[in-house]
Amino acid sequence: VGYRLDGRLNDSFRAVNLLLEKGAAVRRVDKPADTLRPGDFVVSAAAPDALVNEVATTTGVDFAALKKDPAQGTHQVARPRIAMFQRYGGGNMDEGWTRLLLEQFSFPYTSIMDAEIKKGGLNDRYDVIVIPDDSTGAITGERTGGFGGRQPESVPPEYRSGIGADGVEALKAFVRKGGTLVALGGASA
Repeated sequence: VGYRLDGRLNDSFRAVNLLLEKGAAVRRVDKPADTLRPGDFVVSAAAPDALVNEVATTTGVDFAALKKDPAQGTHQVARPRIAMFQRYGGGNMDEGWTRLLLEQFSFPYTSIMDAEIKKGGLNDRYDVIVIPDDSTGAITGERTGGFGGRQPESVPPEYRSGIGADGVEALKAFVRKGGTLVALGGASA
């Protein structure tokens, strides 16, 4: 009647993302039933065998056959629309590592910058926004930045902005309307 993926395994998340990418139906277990634990994934029997075999081989995840489909206690899994904030003012190591992690587990994401956040209407495009570890000043643009506390003149003014007060308000509106904001490290300040 389908397959169970152990929700305690990191690679189960990669397997689920690969299945969802190909249009397979996946549910997440909320309440224990038979061999299912909360957090496990249930893959529909309608998923083609070739796809299940390909994902199992790619990820090394064991697709355990289910004898009984849980009638309740599960919810449908959908691919979240994830945005990763990328500042203009040079590289950010935490942003790079977080992108690497998302890519390794096949989570699709979009990089967004100051102008898109300031524009608002973020809930129309994203479910989750990740802001990597950075100082408040670097994110908002309140710091002068650059070397020696000065912004290099070679950087065009539109790229020295930060998200500013408009961006902060846009992020507040995003959360108020049900969006998930993940602020890593210093970004949580």
